Amino acid sequence: MRDSLKKPFKQTEHMKHSKILALILAGMTVGLTSQAGTVLPANIINNSSPIFTTADGLLTLKAYSDSASTIPMNLGTGGNYIGTGNAGAMSGHQTMTLQFAPGVGLTGFGTIWTRADITISGFVSDPGLNVGSDPNVISDSYNSGVLTLNLNWDAGTIYHFSLSDPNASAGQLLNISLDYATGPQVAFSELDYALVPEPSVAALGLLGGLAAFASARRFRSLKNS
Repeated sequence: MRDSLKKPFKQTEHMKHSKILALILAGMTVGLTSQAGTVLPANIINNSSPIFTTADGLLTLKAYSDSASTIPMNLGTGGNYIGTGNAGAMSGHQTMTLQFAPGVGLTGFGTIWTRADITISGFVSDPGLNVGSDPNVISDSYNSGVLTLNLNWDAGTIYHFSLSDPNASAGQLLNISLDYATGPQVAFSELDYALVPEPSVAALGLLGGLAAFASARRFRSLKNS
């Protein structure tokens, strides 16, 4: 009789602690990935200011009219893109900078109305560019902190590019410029960023989950003895 009563208890306790562990691990995952954001054209007021900072304070955009990034010019939007000036695409000698807060990096961007040899400098390592399905990619490369992406005219189609390693730009100032000898232009449909967990934080979270699992196993062993 006693054995028959203990089996349901064991199953109940096993299910209970399995659920607790699942919740802990889910909480760890959400905590490490929840702080992400996207800058969209609707976030920026057209031709109003050379500076835009996201509401969470994790990313600041600045536009400049010169290749040295010393002469500010207003950011612009044209409905479905982010550019410069009065609803214009970034072109010629114009540049744009992205300043990320500590522990925050670039995870992707979208382009539209673009034909350019785009250079993004300021990375500390290869960001892992994925060009996705864009048939207009001529070439892409990374070398010594500089990512280069050469694109043919997209005729108003949005294409998205992802970066697999946001650590490469975490806390950095990225500078976007163009090969202005070829009459290029680039407009962004979005700029994506995310918080990059410190290795110690991720390790502590994993250790906490393992400790909770070990504690549950010990508890079950005591109940079974």
